Amino acid sequence: MKINAKLLKIILLLSLLPASASAVAITIFDESIDGDAGSIHPGATTVGLTDGSNIIVGSLGYDYDYFRVPVDGSSATITDMMLTFEGNGSSGVREVFVSFYDSEGKVGSSTPPNFFVPFSDQSLFSGSFGPSTPGFSEWANNQTEFLFEIVPAYATGAGANNNYSLQIDATVVQYSSVPDTGSTAALLGLGVVALAFARCKLG
Repeated sequence: MKINAKLLKIILLLSLLPASASAVAITIFDESIDGDAGSIHPGATTVGLTDGSNIIVGSLGYDYDYFRVPVDGSSATITDMMLTFEGNGSSGVREVFVSFYDSEGKVGSSTPPNFFVPFSDQSLFSGSFGPSTPGFSEWANNQTEFLFEIVPAYATGAGANNNYSLQIDATVVQYSSVPDTGSTAALLGLGVVALAFARCKLG
């Protein structure tokens, strides 16, 4: 019975484990590897959005960078988008803003704010443009894909470091008929306990 008690404790611990636990940000697009993310629609399609932090890495010039971000799963809600842009602020791209789209066109009745280069970890969901902006909350919540573009509001072409990274924090909802890791472990553990109990009875 002591063995059974230990096994029950292990089962309880395994059942509490999340189906997936990772704090590592996933790179879903890297322009230097995947090619141009230019403004010709539908632009660049990234790897599927995952639960947690996702990173897009690119370089901006005169043209816009337009992205289509599909979802790995059923749907997703984007909780924040944080943009970092390198440069010297006097040449190359000097100002940046981001526009959001759905299947019918641009989303949001407000003009998104410009950010002056360089800047780090600038949340796009702050100020006068974010989830509370009319039309925008539908864009950010429970969608199967997300469309947006990173726009040079003012640029003088080459001559500066125009690299950027965009972190997208998301909650992804997945539906599957396959039990999650915790459930599977619990079921396997119950089988082990049943086997041990049967052995005790027979022995």
